[in-house]
Amino acid sequence: MIGTVKTLPQHILDHALRIPDKSAVVADDGRFTYAQLAQKMFAVCSALRQRGISAGSTVVSVASHSIEYVAVCYGIHLAGAVHVPVENRVPDNRLAEIAGAVSAELIVGPSDPQCGVPYSTAKDLLSCSNMEGITALEPSDLCAEILYTTGTTGKSKGVMISSSSLAHYVATANPSFGMNEDTVFLICTPLNHAGGLRRLHMSMAAGSTAVLLDGVYNLKKFFSVINANGVNATYLPPASIRLLLSLAASEFKKLDGCLDFIYTASAPFPSADMETISAMLTKTRLFQGYGSSETGCVSNYHYNAPGADLTCLGRPHKGVQVRLVSEDGALISDAYTSGYISVKSPMNMLGYHNEPELTDSILKDGWIRSNDLGYFDEQGRLFFAGRGDDVINVGGFKVAPTEVESAALRCPGVKDCICIGFQARMGTALKLLVVMDEDHAFNAKTVAAAIRPHLEPYKVPSVVEQIDEVPRTYNGKINRKIFR
Repeated sequence: MIGTVKTLPQHILDHALRIPDKSAVVADDGRFTYAQLAQKMFAVCSALRQRGISAGSTVVSVASHSIEYVAVCYGIHLAGAVHVPVENRVPDNRLAEIAGAVSAELIVGPSDPQCGVPYSTAKDLLSCSNMEGITALEPSDLCAEILYTTGTTGKSKGVMISSSSLAHYVATANPSFGMNEDTVFLICTPLNHAGGLRRLHMSMAAGSTAVLLDGVYNLKKFFSVINANGVNATYLPPASIRLLLSLAASEFKKLDGCLDFIYTASAPFPSADMETISAMLTKTRLFQGYGSSETGCVSNYHYNAPGADLTCLGRPHKGVQVRLVSEDGALISDAYTSGYISVKSPMNMLGYHNEPELTDSILKDGWIRSNDLGYFDEQGRLFFAGRGDDVINVGGFKVAPTEVESAALRCPGVKDCICIGFQARMGTALKLLVVMDEDHAFNAKTVAAAIRPHLEPYKVPSVVEQIDEVPRTYNGKINRKIFR
């Protein structure tokens, strides 16, 4: 597909030999050069071997935005073990549950969950000094990571990813942005989730500097970290961009030209926010990506390029096949006709851990059928049309709630919102729940009137109500499951 691909430890070792003094990772707990990261990666691998961890063993680690976690992550990969990262500050009972589910042979974290599985701190693993006889493995189809999904649409699932899949991922994603050794990439999303962890993988493969920050909630620290480290690229999910546009627009605008690019993915991106940030950051390349934990990077689209279409997801990457199918599996070939997005790619997952029936329901003959709806235009560009289980049937018409929400966010004063279906006297109807900013009083008729010009009549909610907060997962996705 892309030529020779390398595992993540192989990339790090190459950089350690060629650019040893280049900063690899920067976080609150310090800084590793590539030479130091390689040395610590070897130390972790050796410590794991002394504890009986070998190729195929499973190690659960508590993710954190720290240089220690990065060394543990790639030390596990170097050992050929399966890395299962879990959310920072995870409750002990959930940590024990995941460790039991994957038959973990070791847990690495800040405290022992006392669940009968051997335990170590990251610091103990990093202190090992015997590093003889260790070499990096070649890419293979053996499982290298199990990533647990957020469970926004149902039960959390363990997505099994091979080292070959990860190797192809970085070889596909990095060229689309021009990631290289001059990139200083800010990662402020959770490092147990694909959205954050794969950005870290991209940085390590490119020889970039990864700057780690635990969220964008402290806006003063967010901008301070960017300025102090010369950050010139970042990954921000739509919820983080909305926060910055709402609370720190003037500071955000100062980054125009200082940031080479901003990458956004993991959730639908409201067109109103895309228009706002495009007008604000005219010298910064802005990308919307499409993909998933299961499929890797399917496409990227530069949406503030001259003549760009804000609703477009771009063409599939080289080597990535995308087709659309109906609910009964029939192939859809007509332009502008929506169907379920199916992907065949070297980046596809191996399957869901201990979920053979669920795996078989979406993975057949190398094709993963997602629950995302999309369509192609006449140029072969992909467009998003909503999620299959989110679509609301109103009088026979199918409505994607994301389209209604995007229109609502254009209304002055609407800070956040969620569109849901409810049972009215005449059947299913639409209800819009909005969060207003502090400078605007809520008025249902005003919001509805602002939405109406942007939507077909059947998509205009019949009820508009105010709420205090839209429920979201830790990585910024709307938690629609609560309203089902």
